[in-house]
Amino acid sequence: MILFFNVKKAVGFKFIAAGLMVLLGFLSVGLGDFPGFGVSAEQNPEFMPISQVVPGMRGISKTVIKGMKVDTFDIEVLAILEGGLAAGDFIFIRAYGDAIEAAGGIASGMSGSPVYVDGRLIGAITHSLRDGSDPYLALVTPIGEILRVLEAQQGYNIGGNLSDYTVAINKKLKGLPNLESGTDLVMTPVKSPVIISGLRGRAFQVLADGLKTYGLEPIALGASGNKILEDPPPPEPGSALGVQLIRGDVTATVLGTVTYRKGDFIIGFGHDVLLKGDAGYIGTQAEIHHIVPSILKPYKIGSPLNVIGKVTQDRTKGVLVKLDETPKTVPVALTVKDKDTGRTEMFRADIVDDELLMGRLVSSFVLECLDSALDRIGQGTSRVEFEIHTDNLEKPISRINMFFSQMDIAAISGGEFLDILLALVDNEFAEVNITGVKVDIGIEEKRQTARIVQAETSETVVSPGETVEVRVRIHPYRGIAEIKGIKVEIPEGTPPGTLYLTVRGGGTALPDDEKEDADNKIVQRSPAESLEKLVRDMTDVEKNSDIVVEFYPRKTSELGEANLVDEEGFENSDYAFKLKPQTETEIPPRKEEKASRIENGEKIKEDHSDVVKAILSTGYVIEGEADLELIVE
Repeated sequence: MILFFNVKKAVGFKFIAAGLMVLLGFLSVGLGDFPGFGVSAEQNPEFMPISQVVPGMRGISKTVIKGMKVDTFDIEVLAILEGGLAAGDFIFIRAYGDAIEAAGGIASGMSGSPVYVDGRLIGAITHSLRDGSDPYLALVTPIGEILRVLEAQQGYNIGGNLSDYTVAINKKLKGLPNLESGTDLVMTPVKSPVIISGLRGRAFQVLADGLKTYGLEPIALGASGNKILEDPPPPEPGSALGVQLIRGDVTATVLGTVTYRKGDFIIGFGHDVLLKGDAGYIGTQAEIHHIVPSILKPYKIGSPLNVIGKVTQDRTKGVLVKLDETPKTVPVALTVKDKDTGRTEMFRADIVDDELLMGRLVSSFVLECLDSALDRIGQGTSRVEFEIHTDNLEKPISRINMFFSQMDIAAISGGEFLDILLALVDNEFAEVNITGVKVDIGIEEKRQTARIVQAETSETVVSPGETVEVRVRIHPYRGIAEIKGIKVEIPEGTPPGTLYLTVRGGGTALPDDEKEDADNKIVQRSPAESLEKLVRDMTDVEKNSDIVVEFYPRKTSELGEANLVDEEGFENSDYAFKLKPQTETEIPPRKEEKASRIENGEKIKEDHSDVVKAILSTGYVIEGEADLELIVE
């Protein structure tokens, strides 16, 4: 869509907005009448509405150049740009003075810097030149539009327009000071930088790529820091403002500037962060370390400080922070142990409770923790144990599993945990209030896998109700062969005929609720009917360390209980393997891995399949499979 701007009170300009803009609604702009907050751009003397702003006026703007001190620089109004009801208006200004020259011009992070004429607030800086040819030119969004963020807080459907578009100004600039005629001036939004600390390399890139889709500009700042001041100065117009998405050993903070404060509410940025509308981000004060010069656009480097409240609104004209209100976050505690070195590292982060952001933020955090603790990328075997605590469920959601990768064990170790967490957050049944997440990961470089070589049964002819003993020979990678025994009960009512048994590793089959359709696409066969069923489906699925014996008795049936079989009895039997059985010598099964998945011997019916399974956990990631046949009389 092409936006045409008319010039008001200035002659010889032609303004064209280039780029796509989405129209979200229509409202009168510039009025800003909000009785609930006692503010009005037209009637309140602390504001100067755009109807009273004329070219040639001079004033000041406020922002932080370094530290927390609010600096001022001078501005001059050059023109008023009328974009109409949908596009909104702009005030075209030039900045000058020692402070802005020391900064190198209008910088990313100055978005939201308040602009005053005769001591009255006229708006906030939101755009500057794209090519950096004149870094002192800027566009100001009028205060009447900025105040619409307060209207959103009152629950009104305010509508608005996206601010992420360019404005091309044809330079027929006769009569205006300090400007030369020539090619068009292209004004782009003063993007707020996202300062990401505590992330390196690929973990940084994972988060950066996700944030770039929202139009944010990620900047790496090395080690994480959440400096806490004992007696910080109160936030005021011009103060540095941080909007945090993750806080702790990893931080992601969007930097901007406070535009206006009314009681316990602060408006800042002059544009959206993620355009979420109703939001729940972490609002912080910030310290500016340096403004990095650039031929295109300088940008601020800074760090978050004390949490000051909750970002309740994320709108096209700015963000709204409710002071002293606690934002809802998900605390994640992660412990990583490198079994080869004995080194153990513990990490913690508070992540905003947002369905769209949760996956990217948690995956980046977990990947960085693993990379940092291991200090390598490559082969390994991991054991992952996690708990997810909620207010909705009687007990934590927990699971233990093993993983192996020849190429990148860190990259795959958190995959299952993330899938379950996101499925919980995005479930269709009920909003889940996650109160805490705990993850423990142990990793070693050694390959702890075992391949199923052969399987035999104690009998080839059985009757319904009998228990048959299945003897499975597995071969650990570069180890000594071992024999595992599993008892499988043939269900009562199984009709005569041949039963085909499959012996496989727990990670080698599709989940029971999935199948391939005619186009070889994975589709859901039977979705969960409740949150409780969804949790069971996610946590009761077989583990990669399981040996699974399964078959279809041609009727809905009960699961057989997995039990270890006396190996000495097998050695003396007629069907024993020619290879002498060996017991596990390298890695004995852990206590929790020896136990059957069927608690207290209880038999549980499959919900969506008549398959009968017996499952035995081991100390290896199990690979391969074998087939058996039984005759039922």
